[in-house]
Amino acid sequence: MNKIMNCKKTILISLFTIGILFLTNVSIANAACTRNTPTLSPSSSLSPQTTSPGQSATYSVTITNADIGCTSSSSYIINVFIYPPDSSTPFICGLNSSSGWSCTVNNSVVNNAVTIASGDSSTQNITVNSPSNAAAGNYKIRIRVTN
Repeated sequence: MNKIMNCKKTILISLFTIGILFLTNVSIANAACTRNTPTLSPSSSLSPQTTSPGQSATYSVTITNADIGCTSSSSYIINVFIYPPDSSTPFICGLNSSSGWSCTVNNSVVNNAVTIASGDSSTQNITVNSPSNAAAGNYKIRIRVTN
């Protein structure tokens, strides 16, 4: 979803000479700032990892701010969802504390904002910690970035 905002202004100044008198026209036009959905690129570390209950797995993703013409940075929220085997209802890291699962982004609690300048990218290391009583099986991990 794109959001168009007036993030910066362009100023045009014209000078006119009439004899010894200078006249000035100043017009201010808004330059468009388009807020775009960020892109999320997994690194090769997103390949399946096998761990034992109570251990962690770390994944790296690169978030790119796809805004156009904006002078300000954007803040993004990273959410991590863990789908147990044979379930369509995920655990949400940081919200379902009773599940025993926890996640960090660059060693900080998940759901914190990451600020990225327009057109820049930032690589985030996401660590998923399983509880010591986790059942054996294949757990799917979904990473969502929103602004």
